[in-house]
Amino acid sequence: MDDLQNLIFNVLSKHPNLKGREIAKKLGLEKQVVNSFLAKNKNKFYMDENYQWNNINETEFVVEFQKGWVDAEIFERNLVEYNNLFELNGKIRFVFSETRLLLDAIMRLLCLSNQLGQQGMLICLDFRSCINTFGYLDRLGFFKHLHDSVQVLPEKPKTSLAEKYSKNSENLIEVFPICPKDIDNGDVLRISDVFKKSFCEHEIQILLPKLQMFVASLIDNVRQHGQSELVGYSALQIYNLIGQNQKKIVLVIADNGAGLISTLRHALTYDRYRDLALLFGENSIENNKSLLAHALNNGGITQKEDGNRGGLGLNEAHLAIAKISKQETVDQLELKNIDVNVSIRLDDCLYNFPYKYNQLKTCDLVHKAQFTKIYGTQFILTILLTK
Repeated sequence: MDDLQNLIFNVLSKHPNLKGREIAKKLGLEKQVVNSFLAKNKNKFYMDENYQWNNINETEFVVEFQKGWVDAEIFERNLVEYNNLFELNGKIRFVFSETRLLLDAIMRLLCLSNQLGQQGMLICLDFRSCINTFGYLDRLGFFKHLHDSVQVLPEKPKTSLAEKYSKNSENLIEVFPICPKDIDNGDVLRISDVFKKSFCEHEIQILLPKLQMFVASLIDNVRQHGQSELVGYSALQIYNLIGQNQKKIVLVIADNGAGLISTLRHALTYDRYRDLALLFGENSIENNKSLLAHALNNGGITQKEDGNRGGLGLNEAHLAIAKISKQETVDQLELKNIDVNVSIRLDDCLYNFPYKYNQLKTCDLVHKAQFTKIYGTQFILTILLTK
């Protein structure tokens, strides 16, 4: 019923003073269903003497994003005032003013908006002063995967540009869902196709197998462990920075589940991990850094009943990316440099680590705290190839 409340709220926000049958018509629902819901929720909606309904005014919390490029770091900075949006009592409006959102920020916005909408929060994304970005989000498939209850200004497109132009780009993979039961791997294979179109033959031979291993391992990990009512998402963007002789790869793989650290710590409660549970002790920042480094370096921690056959996904992904960062790869590709960075966004914090060695050290992990709460795990891989 929270979804119906949001749907009615959004209709009345755009079209106030409607009768019950008019609201039902706009929503494609039976009049009796809408009228019954309105009658039971007069603390949210009120009816005047003409039998017309309106929203009861509530506190509105506004998060503004200013002109310019916004990546995940700047996105987080704009949210710093609110440590937990899920506890707010009122409508939340995100306002974008000539804002140019980059892929990592877009995926963070998608996960946060869907989680808030799923929990019955009233959310509005206002792009009226940001039409160019609105068009890019449509092309990326953002609106296609946005929770139905989230209000969008201007209105969500009736048809998706992502569906119209899907598979037509040499440097973009539109947002696609990661579902536990999705085993055809069609979208995952498309990532390989985009890499092939963007890379030269030499880069395909050296980089593609490693990137394929990273993508497949993490997506499989999300399918197995990122359980929630909301599916996970992934998207890819490759930027050719011509003037700087650089190619930048940004890949996001996200779920809306319990979060990686919580999942690992739950697994440590099993008898077979008794020694590891003692090693990593209580739930603290330093212990969690050590636990994360261990999972990436060694794998083998899983919630599966057969512990001997799981827990390798994180380790396989880590080893694949570590090989890309090696000087040997730089020399093989005759590049000036390769910068590889992985960040993992969890709950209210971020773990960030540049890849320098095959064996990840706890001291390499940079932990940043006091972020706005977002459920689940978001992996962001950034690779910068400099000629």
